[in-house]
Amino acid sequence: MEEYDPTRHMPQYQVNERYIRAMKQYMANTAMRKSEEDYFCAQSVKTAITWLEQNTRQKPFFLWIDMFDPHEPWDAPPRFQKMYRQDYGFERYLFGYGVRNEDIPETDYPILADLYAAEVSFSDYWIGRLIERIDALGMRDDTIVVFSSDHGTHLGEQGCVQKTAALLNSAVAHVPLVVRHPDRQFAGKRVGGLVSAVDFAPTLLAMVGIGSFRVSMGRTSGGWPSPAAGRTTSGCLPAMAVLPPCAIRSGIIFKVSAAPTRARSGPL
Repeated sequence: MEEYDPTRHMPQYQVNERYIRAMKQYMANTAMRKSEEDYFCAQSVKTAITWLEQNTRQKPFFLWIDMFDPHEPWDAPPRFQKMYRQDYGFERYLFGYGVRNEDIPETDYPILADLYAAEVSFSDYWIGRLIERIDALGMRDDTIVVFSSDHGTHLGEQGCVQKTAALLNSAVAHVPLVVRHPDRQFAGKRVGGLVSAVDFAPTLLAMVGIGSFRVSMGRTSGGWPSPAAGRTTSGCLPAMAVLPPCAIRSGIIFKVSAAPTRARSGPL
């Protein structure tokens, strides 16, 4: 991987050997890109859409999509980066694995925040593409869509960028949980109270009428109704597709040939 030189994509005061090693791998993983559709989250959504198109009549189902983005490196397509600023100082600013907090001056925080915002906007765009296809396939009225994340990130809070176990606060622990339920009486409803990721499994199972399934942790949250008698609600049950197969703890995994190979030196 000698042809890849991460030092051309970052301020020199942030560069270290761990960064160079990890980012060489990342640059190799992304060398095949020719368009926005070659980015990891786009590949994941496109593969998920194909799966939905092939399984529209196979109900009930459960489809899990791991987009990976907006994880570091914050490397969104240029048109999304230009939504936040025109000049980042580098043609392709590659902030990512291995950078030490002590090497990041506060004056860099706004640029890093814009790189992150661009990555979030890019992810949002592709989530929108997925939702549009669900609706176009006629699945809106019997499909539960849930959006969440495993963690957030620091963008300079208390001198930290990315995440660290020594600084577990709301910047990383307060994650989104958005549910689109076919029963539209819940539209726009905000649920007050503490919900943890361990509550996802029992809550989703209850939504599709499987209240007797025992899980080791968690409880049902939100007061969601079970499906009406005779009605099938998609979004849960035997088939689980995980896209791409990285950072997945459990489940039946349909491996995707286009899935990215992840640089293992970075944090999960």
